[in-house]
Amino acid sequence: MTDPLTLTKLIILYMLDKAGNPMLKTQVFGFIMEKDYTNYFTLMQACTELCEAKFIETRIIMNGAHLAILEDGENTLKSFSDRISNAIKDDIVEFFRVNKLETKSSLNINTNYYKVSRSEYVAELSLKEEDSELLMLKISMPTEESVRAMCENFEGQSEELYNLIVDKLL
Repeated sequence: MTDPLTLTKLIILYMLDKAGNPMLKTQVFGFIMEKDYTNYFTLMQACTELCEAKFIETRIIMNGAHLAILEDGENTLKSFSDRISNAIKDDIVEFFRVNKLETKSSLNINTNYYKVSRSEYVAELSLKEEDSELLMLKISMPTEESVRAMCENFEGQSEELYNLIVDKLL
């Protein structure tokens, strides 16, 4: 059994890692307090110790205090995430879903373009999940502006395009 202070630290690290971006401190604290995983004093101690150990940092973004996981925090979480119960992990996933918070994606989106001839450019667009290539497109366009726009738009719509293509072909 993991002691309450250690568990609280791991929950904070897990939430920040899952988010992939800084989270509002009030969101993290609110979740942990609402679920009654610990008391406020232990939560404050855990956050302070994580900051002092350089596992997380506090950032002020648009007048709000945000928490962000650092590399040492990610490495620690990899070693000890098994000490967080599946029930708590499920609660965190549900919290992200209910609050419509984005989570870190395991998808890699790659875009590139190159000139083939004076009036032809090719955009290479790919979507990978871990080691699996889900989608690879090569599209020829007449102008550099069009392939550049295609690359920029693909980054924001790649999952939607993948799902559309799969739905149309099945």
